[in-house]
Amino acid sequence: MRVLVTGGSGFLGCHLVRRLLDEAHQVTLLVSPRFRPERLAEVEDRFTIATGVREAVAHKPEVIFHLASTSFNPPGTPFPEHFRVIVAQTADLLHAFSGTGTRFIYTGSGAEYGAGVGLDESSPLEPATLLGGCKTAASTLVQTLGRLGQVSTVVLRLFTPFGPWEPAHRLIPSIVRAAQRGERVQLSSGDSERDFCFAPDVIDAMMRSATAPVPAASAINICSGTAIRVREVASLTLAAMGYPVEIRERPGSARPDEIGRMSGSNGSAAELLGWKPSTPLVEGIERTVSWFQQNPQWLRIVN
Repeated sequence: MRVLVTGGSGFLGCHLVRRLLDEAHQVTLLVSPRFRPERLAEVEDRFTIATGVREAVAHKPEVIFHLASTSFNPPGTPFPEHFRVIVAQTADLLHAFSGTGTRFIYTGSGAEYGAGVGLDESSPLEPATLLGGCKTAASTLVQTLGRLGQVSTVVLRLFTPFGPWEPAHRLIPSIVRAAQRGERVQLSSGDSERDFCFAPDVIDAMMRSATAPVPAASAINICSGTAIRVREVASLTLAAMGYPVEIRERPGSARPDEIGRMSGSNGSAAELLGWKPSTPLVEGIERTVSWFQQNPQWLRIVN
């Protein structure tokens, strides 16, 4: 299968690219001038590079995995940058591949819903962040062209993926880094709830979405279906390290756009993709901690 990946050098992208290569697919990465291949160093001779949309079209991909995005954290990304990367670039890709028969898999976000527990695909889209708003706009474009029959589209709304290769500022690697330095783990509020899903399980869902006979313009939550407090995830991370430091919470220090509670339902993923996460949270955290302990250099990579 000929596959085009955007965001292939990112946290999830590097997992996806390796999985595609392991299954002997022909992989092309559409990259920006800021492309950083560090996460793909040992496989970079096994995929090709396209530096623009026209060049990407020439590779005639059968499937596009569109992962390129700005990030939730750290805050401060200006709205025009969110819009350019998430909305405008998605529109450019959709236009370029309209009418080609290519399956277009877009990685949306649980942030499209805003706050809520047990959110399913029929829940209203009420984003509470600029990133969530732009993800919603891009997802709407993807689904609209899918309904019009111009592109075969699938939107995967990812909740909170975690695992090896995560940027250092995200929750679990930041805890590992603090613990290794002997510093207390600082949380703004341990009461925030998220729906964590181990990265390899997320990639399983992506791979299934490439060939599953899903209805046109489908949107599918990719999540564990279970809400867990950030405080509990921090405790599980420290438990995997033998509790070397303490946790300190700083009530009132949360970002203004912090979402208090956010978790999803994965019933549609089970029905349409035959997918549910297979890795228990504790096992996923232990594997993630072990990976960072064996690869401490990645605790300094923030993108």
